[in-house]
Amino acid sequence: MTPPADSHPQCRWRRFLMLLVVSVLSQRSHACMLAGSDTGECTEPTDFDLLLPFCKAVVPYTACLPRYQSLWYNHSALTKDRFVEQMFTK
Repeated sequence: MTPPADSHPQCRWRRFLMLLVVSVLSQRSHACMLAGSDTGECTEPTDFDLLLPFCKAVVPYTACLPRYQSLWYNHSALTKDRFVEQMFTK
């Protein structure tokens, strides 16, 4: 009796690599590519209550917002939203 074809170590390794590639590509699909650069994360309007309290009324679509990064702690959607609010109310 021969073992099933997919139990061969090489088949399992190929299946693992295929799942890894699919996983990585599915995660990258949520990135915002503007001018060929990964500029942030696509964010749904349902998340704007916390992230864009001022601009949420005029941004009813999925928007590209900067993702958190520890290097520039103040480079966030909330900081940008507050800046726009300050410029608007001057």
